[in-house]
Amino acid sequence: MPDAKSFGSWTFWWFAFTVTLRMILFMVGEVLQETICMGIIGGDPVKFGAQRLWGAAGWGVMSIIAGFLIDWYSSGLEHQNHLPGYLLSTTAFLLDFLVATQLKVPESDAPAENIVKDVGKVLKNAKMCIFLIWATAGGIFTVYIWFYFIWYVDDLATIYHPERKPILSSIKGISLTIECLGGEVPFFYLSGYLIKRTGHMTAFSISFAMFALRFLLYSVIRDPLWVLPVELLNGITFGLSYIAGISYSAKIAPNGSEGTVQGLFSMAFQGFGSSLFYCFTGFVRNPGKSITLFFVPQEVHWAQH
Repeated sequence: MPDAKSFGSWTFWWFAFTVTLRMILFMVGEVLQETICMGIIGGDPVKFGAQRLWGAAGWGVMSIIAGFLIDWYSSGLEHQNHLPGYLLSTTAFLLDFLVATQLKVPESDAPAENIVKDVGKVLKNAKMCIFLIWATAGGIFTVYIWFYFIWYVDDLATIYHPERKPILSSIKGISLTIECLGGEVPFFYLSGYLIKRTGHMTAFSISFAMFALRFLLYSVIRDPLWVLPVELLNGITFGLSYIAGISYSAKIAPNGSEGTVQGLFSMAFQGFGSSLFYCFTGFVRNPGKSITLFFVPQEVHWAQH
């Protein structure tokens, strides 16, 4: 459908509004839960990684369950019906809400009297500004994978291996499980120890180098099945950089402003990073061309590293 026709469709704008509202609610919840978690465990990156790995485990397990339920519910239909996925998600959100209401959140020792002033002090720190720039870049390339991977696998099958098309959905589902259970879970557990040994900035450098390797592998792979072992790198690329970002934010935040400073990281990582990604790739992506697009980010990563 031409862009002009899409922008004139009420369906498009209703979908855009729904997605925007969903992301707003998701980001508010994510910042609050990470801040609460860091407060409960005392800012220890090792303990935070051990807690965060359960989120990755949930992604990996629920992706298999949701995929099975959707395939079962859509049996005999011309197009897949994703209703079971939405119902499963709603149930999980309600359970999450009930558990969250029972948490005892520790109060800050020194509540901030002027959050804007405290954040201003943080932003005057050159290292913090560099950190936010790196977080933005990390967000761009993380979202690059999140949103292009599906098209990328489709293009590999269409251009090089049409015989893989009957199992493409299985490949995509297994890839997410490998990302979470094989990559993120062990690395969320190990990342805290690695950060304590190397420091936060070195951890970011390691993550960026692995991003470059991951994009390089994507750009040379021709068989969709070969993307599966590459997904193990998600533990280093996303897991390590995310734990480093959250724990560093908690480390430098003034008392009482932990949530605000961690919100700055999330804004840079999933706000500015995502927005810049959409502005760039929305114009350059053409059907069947997602494979060549992975050459661009891996070159940028090597330059940054």
